[in-house]
Amino acid sequence: MLGKYIHNLRTRPESHRKKIAFIFSALITLIVIAIWISVMQTGFFLEKNVSEREVATESSPIELIRRSIDTFSTTLGGVFLEIPKYFGGEE
Repeated sequence: MLGKYIHNLRTRPESHRKKIAFIFSALITLIVIAIWISVMQTGFFLEKNVSEREVATESSPIELIRRSIDTFSTTLGGVFLEIPKYFGGEE
């Protein structure tokens, strides 16, 4: 499927190929930024109060992984909801 798409893309005008390359690279960049932000939100940039730190140190590893996944999915969902603004969608 992807091979057929790339083959068809080669027959398109250069301006169309550049547009597709830009969109693809922007999407990959947004994904990397979303992952980076979700990792940084676990406490590197955000100040947590003492009780939250105590809870984090007393939690099980499974609970910490679940919280990290929840934070990641929330952050990533927010990033994807903002994409239409950059491509002329809703304002």
